[in-house]
Amino acid sequence: MSASTKATLDSLGSSSQEPSLTFSEIDVQEIKKKLRLKEEGTHRGKDHLPKTNATGFDDVEQQIIAFAHAEVKEATEKVYHHLESLQHRMLNIRSVGHVAKMEQITMAAEGTFSAKGLGRKAELFVTREGVVNIKKNFENFKNQYGLKGDATYPENRFLHISVVLLLVVLETFFNGRFLARGDEGGLLGGVTFAFGFSAINAVLGFLLGYYTLRLSLHPKIAIKIPCIIFSMLLPSCMLGINLLLSWLRTTIASLGNGIVLKEAMKQIEWRDLILSLRDPESLLLFSAGIVCCIIITIDFWMMDDPFPGFGRISREYKAKIETYADMQSAILGELEEIQARNHKALDEVLDQASDIFAESEKLVESQNRWRRLYAAHLDHLEDVGKQLIGYYRTMNMEARKTEPPPAYFQQNWTLKRPPLPEPDEQSVSAQKRIQAETRDVQSAHISCVKRISEAYIKALHEYQTIEQL
Repeated sequence: MSASTKATLDSLGSSSQEPSLTFSEIDVQEIKKKLRLKEEGTHRGKDHLPKTNATGFDDVEQQIIAFAHAEVKEATEKVYHHLESLQHRMLNIRSVGHVAKMEQITMAAEGTFSAKGLGRKAELFVTREGVVNIKKNFENFKNQYGLKGDATYPENRFLHISVVLLLVVLETFFNGRFLARGDEGGLLGGVTFAFGFSAINAVLGFLLGYYTLRLSLHPKIAIKIPCIIFSMLLPSCMLGINLLLSWLRTTIASLGNGIVLKEAMKQIEWRDLILSLRDPESLLLFSAGIVCCIIITIDFWMMDDPFPGFGRISREYKAKIETYADMQSAILGELEEIQARNHKALDEVLDQASDIFAESEKLVESQNRWRRLYAAHLDHLEDVGKQLIGYYRTMNMEARKTEPPPAYFQQNWTLKRPPLPEPDEQSVSAQKRIQAETRDVQSAHISCVKRISEAYIKALHEYQTIEQL
């Protein structure tokens, strides 16, 4: 139940707060004692009262009848009071504009769908145009160079980059230990100097593996020839860098710890570079450097499709498609959320109307229960009166000696019943009004749900026309 409906019903008084639908049951034995029916019946019977020719109720019977009528009056006042209260509550139930609320919700939803259809449609169209253009470029690229299938490249380059960084770190560490003996900064200086060599090897491997080797396959001669030349020069540079590193290690070892790198570099003789490989440790450093260069080159080569540019344009094409698909999914989610939110709002308004209708039905049922209970209580009072009168007459007749009882003793007493209170015309009219309003709300709910669903489908169709365009 919504807060507004609850407040409305609370102001009327909930049927759950209604007093207990009961009437007090009469204790026959207690009344017998209170009216002293046994004593009065016996005493008056001995005196042969009432007389045999009497035709009306005597004083004791009149007391019993008066007691019954007093109970009837009390019950009648009670039932009329509660029926008037229930009828008053029925008259105070008012519609809170449920149909208008539903219409307002529906019109707002239709406007939202329309705005989404215009705003996001343009955005989606622009995005799809990007997909169409990149697709044309992609197909033209493949046709131009006779490529088939899709480009091959890793989805994530993290592993390849991690391999390069690991090799640089390892090479720096091992080379740094050898070069530290000839550096004024000790181990830190040697490691720093060694890092320079490792970084150069990594850069050369990157240029060779990612660019020059790949561009050597380019169909354009103007690009292909220079890259072939660079593909031969870069390995030579790698050899030279690693030969220099091995020579520095050999020179530092032969001249002793007192020699520093700066002095060793001044004494360099290029013809001695090859000779430095005679030293096993220098040869090991050289071999390790070359192996690292080869691995780094292969690693960068594997980071993209072998054919130059194919991987790049393929990634752009895939990214555009994913962006377009994500936008479609987001728009669809927005439309579904709008539809679900407004359907829920309509359901809440319907629940409000249903709660009010249910409350009116409870009030009608409560009125009917009071009438049934009232009629049952009158039956009970009549039965009690008959028992009391019958008991008194029995005691009277048993005490008589000579004169018989009056003839009316054989007749049953009946209770004079007030007419049952009929439903108030205004209350009946109010109930019919509430029923009619509830039917109107139910019809409006069906219509509004349909309109929102149609607006949702129309908005979807607006986006689907982009594919047709």
